[in-house]
Amino acid sequence: MTSFDHKTNKNDPNWNQSKEKGSPWALAFIVWFFKLLGPGLTYGLTYFIIWFYYLTDGPKRRHTADYLGRLHDYAGEKSPFAKQPGFWQGLKLYQNFGEIIVDRFVNWTQPEKEFFDIEWKGQELLRAQIQTKRGALILSGHFGNVEVLRADAQGEELPVKMLMFVENAQKYVKMLGQINPQVMDHLICLESLNIGNLSLLQEEIEQGHLIGILADRITEGAPGKTSSLPWLGKDASFPQGPFALATILEVPVYTFFVFKSGPRKYEVEVRPIFDGQPIKRKERQAAIEKMQLDFLGHWEKLCVRYPYQWFNFYDFWKS
Repeated sequence: MTSFDHKTNKNDPNWNQSKEKGSPWALAFIVWFFKLLGPGLTYGLTYFIIWFYYLTDGPKRRHTADYLGRLHDYAGEKSPFAKQPGFWQGLKLYQNFGEIIVDRFVNWTQPEKEFFDIEWKGQELLRAQIQTKRGALILSGHFGNVEVLRADAQGEELPVKMLMFVENAQKYVKMLGQINPQVMDHLICLESLNIGNLSLLQEEIEQGHLIGILADRITEGAPGKTSSLPWLGKDASFPQGPFALATILEVPVYTFFVFKSGPRKYEVEVRPIFDGQPIKRKERQAAIEKMQLDFLGHWEKLCVRYPYQWFNFYDFWKS
């Protein structure tokens, strides 16, 4: 769900109020180009656009380099880079971002199985959860292509809905809506939710829906506090809200990461991190932090394996 337009940092939870950049006619042109000429040529067009963004936006280019550098130092001997990453590694991350944007168009316009080779690990966990007739929370981050969760849900008969701050991503949602009007059917607007009004989520869970949440960014209006936790060797702020929701609603939690492992090939990985059992109020904070550390630890490992798939274009550590 990420875009070049977010202006988030650890001390600025109001990133979701920032204006989206980008010309409406340019976005409309990309959608038109995709519909007319298909994904093949659109990938090529996107590479030119990505070059423009990369060369003209110095701050985001520096933030990308900061992430790649921290990842290299953190991984040590297991670093995915032979030497300190620089200009070309940053460009490769941007190119991966553009490629996955087009992949998302494909997700919503044609049967994925005919275009992508998607390998699931842990799908049986979600199916078993569905059999209980009660929903769960599915936590991911701005990593890889989480749209596979929503789009693939139609073919796999997974009752998935994504909790999203729609106001900040109006252009993105509108763009996907032009590709497939059913996009909005799988969204829950975060603007309508707060800690004192969880009835909407409660209803969705009672109906057996799996609620997807991106748990790597602080969002104003989301329930819960923040935690300062080590990530890639330095403390950063993370929202407690998604994890607190699980203890309040007493629902299971699974991590869900989708990463591109080759040309037209994706891997989907599902892991349980909370069973949804009732927790005493005084023990909730410890349970929340345990879930957070599990989530972050596994995410770090994925970033080492796939360093060009965390799409973050702001000063995450507030250097």
